[in-house]
Amino acid sequence: MVVWIVSARRNDIQIHVPYLEKTAQSVLVRWYHEGLDAFEHTCPTGRAIYDSAYASLINYLAAPEETDGFDDLIKSCREQHEALKAQLEQGRDRLLEIHSNGGEKAQQLAQSIEEQDDDTNLIAFAMNLFDIVGINQDDRGDNLIVADAVRPHVGAGFPRPAGRRLYYHV
Repeated sequence: MVVWIVSARRNDIQIHVPYLEKTAQSVLVRWYHEGLDAFEHTCPTGRAIYDSAYASLINYLAAPEETDGFDDLIKSCREQHEALKAQLEQGRDRLLEIHSNGGEKAQQLAQSIEEQDDDTNLIAFAMNLFDIVGINQDDRGDNLIVADAVRPHVGAGFPRPAGRRLYYHV
Protein backbone atom coordinates (compact mmCIF):
# COMPACT_ATOMS: atom_id res chain seq x y z
CA MET A 1 0.00 0.00 0.00
CA VAL A 2 1.15 3.50 -0.78
CA VAL A 3 0.16 6.52 1.29
CA TRP A 4 0.34 10.08 0.01
CA ILE A 5 -0.17 13.06 2.23
CA VAL A 6 -1.75 15.93 0.36
CA SER A 7 -2.05 19.36 1.93
CA ALA A 8 -5.57 20.73 2.05
CA ARG A 9 -6.94 24.01 3.36
CA ARG A 10 -7.44 22.89 6.94
CA ASN A 11 -5.82 19.49 7.36
CA ASP A 12 -3.63 17.16 5.40
CA ILE A 13 -5.43 14.43 3.49
CA GLN A 14 -3.97 10.96 3.55
CA ILE A 15 -4.61 8.98 0.40
CA HIS A 16 -4.24 5.23 0.88
CA VAL A 17 -3.86 3.30 -2.35
CA PRO A 18 -3.78 -0.45 -1.81
CA TYR A 19 -2.49 -2.53 -4.70
CA LEU A 20 -0.78 -5.83 -5.38
CA GLU A 21 2.88 -5.81 -6.40
CA LYS A 22 3.76 -6.94 -9.93
CA THR A 23 0.17 -6.63 -11.15
CA ALA A 24 -1.64 -4.28 -13.50
CA GLN A 25 -2.66 -2.37 -10.37
CA SER A 26 0.96 -1.59 -9.56
CA VAL A 27 1.52 -0.41 -13.14
CA LEU A 28 -1.45 1.94 -12.92
CA VAL A 29 -0.51 3.27 -9.48
CA ARG A 30 2.95 4.11 -10.68
CA TRP A 31 1.67 5.65 -13.94
CA TYR A 32 -0.92 7.76 -12.11
CA HIS A 33 1.57 8.94 -9.50
CA GLU A 34 4.84 9.31 -11.36
CA GLY A 35 3.54 9.94 -14.86
CA LEU A 36 0.53 12.13 -14.15
CA ASP A 37 0.96 13.29 -10.54
CA ALA A 38 -2.72 12.39 -10.24
CA PHE A 39 -2.78 11.52 -6.55
CA GLU A 40 -1.44 14.81 -5.29
CA HIS A 41 -3.00 17.24 -7.78
CA THR A 42 -5.91 17.37 -10.16
CA CYS A 43 -4.96 16.03 -13.56
CA PRO A 44 -6.60 17.88 -16.46
CA THR A 45 -4.05 16.37 -18.84
CA GLY A 46 -4.78 12.73 -18.04
CA ARG A 47 -7.05 11.91 -20.97
CA ALA A 48 -4.74 13.46 -23.57
CA ILE A 49 -1.74 11.61 -22.19
CA TYR A 50 -3.69 8.37 -21.89
CA ASP A 51 -4.70 8.65 -25.55
CA SER A 52 -1.09 9.14 -26.64
CA ALA A 53 0.36 6.42 -24.38
CA TYR A 54 -2.52 3.93 -24.71
CA ALA A 55 -0.76 1.22 -26.73
CA SER A 56 2.34 1.16 -24.54
CA LEU A 57 0.38 1.36 -21.32
CA ILE A 58 -1.89 -1.52 -22.33
CA ASN A 59 1.18 -3.68 -23.03
CA TYR A 60 2.56 -3.00 -19.55
CA LEU A 61 -0.84 -3.67 -17.98
CA ALA A 62 -1.08 -6.99 -19.84
CA ALA A 63 2.41 -8.04 -18.71
CA PRO A 64 3.15 -6.12 -15.49
CA GLU A 65 6.25 -8.15 -14.70
CA GLU A 66 7.86 -6.88 -17.95
CA THR A 67 9.10 -3.47 -16.85
CA ASP A 68 11.75 -2.88 -19.51
CA GLY A 69 11.12 0.59 -20.88
CA PHE A 70 8.40 1.44 -18.35
CA ASP A 71 10.61 4.09 -16.76
CA ASP A 72 10.93 5.73 -20.18
CA LEU A 73 7.15 5.68 -20.61
CA ILE A 74 6.70 7.26 -17.18
CA LYS A 75 9.28 9.92 -18.01
CA SER A 76 7.64 10.66 -21.37
CA CYS A 77 4.20 10.90 -19.79
CA ARG A 78 5.52 13.18 -17.06
CA GLU A 79 7.12 15.47 -19.66
CA GLN A 80 3.86 15.59 -21.64
CA HIS A 81 1.96 16.27 -18.41
CA GLU A 82 4.22 19.17 -17.47
CA ALA A 83 4.06 20.67 -20.98
CA LEU A 84 0.27 20.41 -21.22
CA LYS A 85 -0.14 21.69 -17.68
CA ALA A 86 2.02 24.73 -18.54
CA GLN A 87 -0.15 25.41 -21.59
CA LEU A 88 -3.29 25.22 -19.46
CA GLU A 89 -1.82 27.56 -16.89
CA GLN A 90 -1.01 30.06 -19.65
CA GLY A 91 -4.65 30.17 -20.58
CA ARG A 92 -4.40 27.99 -23.66
CA ASP A 93 -7.11 25.58 -22.59
CA ARG A 94 -8.14 24.13 -25.93
CA LEU A 95 -11.76 23.63 -24.94
CA LEU A 96 -11.99 27.16 -23.65
CA GLU A 97 -10.54 28.49 -26.89
CA ILE A 98 -12.92 26.44 -28.99
CA HIS A 99 -16.01 27.41 -27.04
CA SER A 100 -15.19 30.93 -25.87
CA ASN A 101 -16.19 32.56 -29.14
CA GLY A 102 -18.71 29.89 -30.03
CA GLY A 103 -16.82 28.72 -33.06
CA GLU A 104 -18.28 28.21 -36.50
CA LYS A 105 -20.32 25.16 -35.48
CA ALA A 106 -21.88 27.04 -32.58
CA GLN A 107 -22.77 29.93 -34.88
CA GLN A 108 -24.38 27.50 -37.34
CA LEU A 109 -26.33 25.87 -34.52
CA ALA A 110 -27.54 29.24 -33.25
CA GLN A 111 -28.61 30.19 -36.78
CA SER A 112 -30.49 26.90 -37.18
CA ILE A 113 -32.28 27.39 -33.86
CA GLU A 114 -33.21 30.94 -34.81
CA GLU A 115 -34.67 29.74 -38.11
CA GLN A 116 -36.69 27.08 -36.31
CA ASP A 117 -37.93 29.64 -33.78
CA ASP A 118 -39.47 31.63 -36.61
CA ASP A 119 -41.16 28.54 -38.07
CA THR A 120 -44.89 28.23 -37.30
CA ASN A 121 -45.10 24.56 -38.29
CA LEU A 122 -44.99 23.42 -34.66
CA ILE A 123 -47.94 25.64 -33.77
CA ALA A 124 -49.92 24.41 -36.78
CA PHE A 125 -49.09 20.80 -35.89
CA ALA A 126 -50.17 21.30 -32.27
CA MET A 127 -53.46 22.97 -33.30
CA ASN A 128 -54.21 20.12 -35.72
CA LEU A 129 -53.37 17.53 -33.05
CA PHE A 130 -55.63 19.30 -30.54
CA ASP A 131 -58.50 19.21 -33.05
CA ILE A 132 -57.99 15.49 -33.65
CA VAL A 133 -57.90 14.47 -29.98
CA GLY A 134 -60.70 16.79 -28.89
CA ILE A 135 -58.89 19.61 -27.19
CA ASN A 136 -60.53 22.98 -27.76
CA GLN A 137 -58.19 25.93 -28.31
CA ASP A 138 -58.98 29.53 -27.65
CA ASP A 139 -56.56 31.97 -29.28
CA ARG A 140 -56.08 34.84 -26.84
CA GLY A 141 -53.49 36.83 -28.68
CA ASP A 142 -50.16 36.53 -30.42
CA ASN A 143 -48.51 34.50 -27.69
CA LEU A 144 -51.33 32.84 -25.74
CA ILE A 145 -53.54 29.88 -26.49
CA VAL A 146 -55.81 28.40 -23.81
CA ALA A 147 -56.47 24.69 -24.31
CA ASP A 148 -59.49 22.93 -22.78
CA ALA A 149 -60.24 19.22 -23.06
CA VAL A 150 -63.72 19.09 -24.58
CA ARG A 151 -64.10 15.35 -24.02
CA PRO A 152 -62.74 14.01 -20.73
CA HIS A 153 -62.09 10.62 -22.35
CA VAL A 154 -59.44 11.78 -24.82
CA GLY A 155 -56.93 9.33 -23.44
CA ALA A 156 -54.45 8.69 -20.72
CA GLY A 157 -51.95 11.41 -20.17
CA PHE A 158 -54.07 14.29 -21.42
CA PRO A 159 -55.13 16.95 -18.94
CA ARG A 160 -58.63 16.84 -17.50
CA PRO A 161 -61.05 19.58 -18.56
CA ALA A 162 -59.57 22.26 -16.33
CA GLY A 163 -57.85 24.32 -18.99
CA ARG A 164 -54.13 24.54 -19.51
CA ARG A 165 -52.35 27.56 -20.81
CA LEU A 166 -49.98 27.08 -23.69
CA TYR A 167 -47.72 29.92 -24.69
CA TYR A 168 -46.23 30.27 -28.13
CA HIS A 169 -43.74 33.00 -28.83
CA VAL A 170 -43.87 33.79 -32.51
